[in-house]
Amino acid sequence: MSLYNAPGRDFSPGPRLDKWKKDEREALFRELFNEAQGAISRVYLPGTMAHTREYHKKLFNSILYIEGRLNELWLAMREGRNTRDQFKGALKAWQDSHLRAIELYREGNLF
Repeated sequence: MSLYNAPGRDFSPGPRLDKWKKDEREALFRELFNEAQGAISRVYLPGTMAHTREYHKKLFNSILYIEGRLNELWLAMREGRNTRDQFKGALKAWQDSHLRAIELYREGNLF
C-alpha cells in the first residue's frame, strides 16, 4: 500500500485558486492585504515615509516597486490567473520593507 493511499490520509492538493469565484479570490487577497497593512499600522509613525524618501532612497524605491508589483498581481488574479503565492511573497516583502523604514525612522529620531 502506498503512503498516498493510506486510510485516513488526505493528500489532495485542496482547492485551486483559479477555480474559485472571482469574489472569493478578491476576498482572500483583500484579507491578506489587510493583515499586512494592520501589522504596519500598529507601529507606524507619522513622518516615516517622508524620512525614508529623504534619507533611504533605495528602500523608498523598493517599497514603490513592490507596491506596483502587488497591483500587477492583484489585477492578474482578477483576470483569473493564480498569483496567490507570488502575491503573498510580495506582500511579505512590502510589510518587511515598511517595518524596516519605521525602524530606521525611530532610530534616527530616538523615539
